[in-house]
Amino acid sequence: MLQIGRQSRSTEDPRSLLLDCHERIRRFTGVAVRLAGAAGASGSDVSGAAADLYRYFTRALALHADDEDQSMR
Repeated sequence: MLQIGRQSRSTEDPRSLLLDCHERIRRFTGVAVRLAGAAGASGSDVSGAAADLYRYFTRALALHADDEDQSMR
């Protein structure tokens, strides 16, 4: 099974929040690489991981970029 989510830090300090969101970018990029080579994975695992990747890269990452842009002003 391809693992997607993981618990993030529970702190609200800006440095930790920035590290958390960039860790998610690296993690989802890693999942995409593993998915590309997942020849032996079940169809449901592949489709679930692909759906999570699609949602992250089309919605969450765009929201992250917008939020970062707003925070840096």
